[in-house]
Amino acid sequence: MADIGGERPLSAWLRAAWGSPAEVRAVEVEGAIVRYRGWGLDQTDKPGLILAHGVLAHARWWDHIAPHFVGRYRVVAPDFTGMGDSGRRPAYSRAQYARELIAVARHAGLRDVASVAHSFGATPALHAAMIEPRLFQRVIAIDARVFHDHTGKELPRQEERSYATLDEALSRYRLIPPSAGVDPEILAYVARHSVLRGDDGRWKWKFDPATLVPNDRAGMVREMSFRRLPVDLIRGGASAFLTDEHIASFRRHMPACGDPVEVPMANHHVLLEQPVALLAAINGLLSRPHPEEEARPPSEAKRCQAFGRRSRVMPRLEHWNVRTFDLPATIAFYEDVVGLRSGHFPGRLGSGAWLYDDAGVPVVHVVRLDPLQRDREMARLAERLGELASTIDLEYAGSGVVDHVAFACDDLVGMRARIDQHGLPYRLAEFPHLGLVQILVNDPNGVTLELNFREAAAPSAQAAPA
Repeated sequence: MADIGGERPLSAWLRAAWGSPAEVRAVEVEGAIVRYRGWGLDQTDKPGLILAHGVLAHARWWDHIAPHFVGRYRVVAPDFTGMGDSGRRPAYSRAQYARELIAVARHAGLRDVASVAHSFGATPALHAAMIEPRLFQRVIAIDARVFHDHTGKELPRQEERSYATLDEALSRYRLIPPSAGVDPEILAYVARHSVLRGDDGRWKWKFDPATLVPNDRAGMVREMSFRRLPVDLIRGGASAFLTDEHIASFRRHMPACGDPVEVPMANHHVLLEQPVALLAAINGLLSRPHPEEEARPPSEAKRCQAFGRRSRVMPRLEHWNVRTFDLPATIAFYEDVVGLRSGHFPGRLGSGAWLYDDAGVPVVHVVRLDPLQRDREMARLAERLGELASTIDLEYAGSGVVDHVAFACDDLVGMRARIDQHGLPYRLAEFPHLGLVQILVNDPNGVTLELNFREAAAPSAQAAPA
């Protein structure tokens, strides 16, 4: 850019953004403090926007970009634990970082959240959108190769280093991977906010070297793969980090991903190298709904808007819980017959499961009961439910006073084939005047499911052999 009146237009643009005041807040997440910067948080009628940084970076990488979204969004940029100004942990994981994004969004009171995540930050952003689909509406990943073949190696372990002076520390600041395309003003700004002075008077990097230890990335990738998450991908036009092969892998694993958007003359660190072009690319994507957003469960705010109400609408069914003495058989039924998919379960391994629909919404919560410890299981229910537990009989199977639980389904022929394959009795009924075909089938615990197929062509209603 040419100088105008003695100051470069980029310098004036940066100075205005960096001069925009940010509110700093903190929330404790599972024993560690997560700090985040916020802009326009008092505009409670606006949707939310979370900006997630990359590995060894920090929230202030977004300081020259975040203020430009104020007026349309309530914007937050968190520091992941072990980086920036957030606290440290004994150990780190990307799943933990996903929970930190969720906690920050809730603490800031955000709704209808869009996440924009650079590189490393894309994995926790996608995972957060998977496990909290009513909170996160879409994700924009920037130069992120989330689904590339992974050998288990992370960045080399760094030792905690310190320097006698601030100038010495700043002279050692390097980007990973290297980049020669970052404006000196931007590089100096992020470098200055990457160091702190210790109690001994020496200067050191804010990041914890333990964040580079191999962790749970591979498991998270398997869990997220092939889900129809509303995601877009931005790449640096000159990036050697995100190749065409990486993009093909990303789109294969994220079938709802839109066409990649390229930022010319940018390498991997797009938000530092071409911030103005990146801002235009993000605005272009956010200016239109992602096609997959239509399939996301609506937030309460959107439901209020749809009903023309300013206050809370009636409660919605969120999920139901099944208690079972046979966890594997129950999971197999809901996966193999109904077509749900088991996914993220925050409880102890083997104690239960969550089953998700094709929009990534958890709809069935299964809790395992120990058949050899029935008295103990009853005592646990009594502790949780109090006098409400007096009506529960663990020996009784079936839907009880709940007649059935219903699913809206597709592929009547395929569903019948799966049920027949498992040798399950069922009843099928037609309601031509409603354009409806129903299948009634019991799960392994005797809970009756009503599987509804609308606009389906079906043979005459008949009972299948028991």
